[in-house]
Amino acid sequence: YPNPYSTNATLTTNVNLENAILIIHNSLGDVVKRINNMSDHTIVLDRNYLPSGLYYIQLIQDTKTIATNKLLIIDL
Repeated sequence: YPNPYSTNATLTTNVNLENAILIIHNSLGDVVKRINNMSDHTIVLDRNYLPSGLYYIQLIQDTKTIATNKLLIIDL
């Protein structure tokens, strides 16, 4: 939340993450961001120069995908 967002979004999970990986793909399937060693139930995702558009996020823990979702970045 929020989704769509313009500067940062907060992702929450039902599981406690330990050394998880968050991968963000653009609408063409290219990896545009990868964050390693994530831990906790909450992730704050900063925009960090990503252009506005539709993205797909994939959360991986212990070599298994535990969550996927769409994320929309907009300009205000």
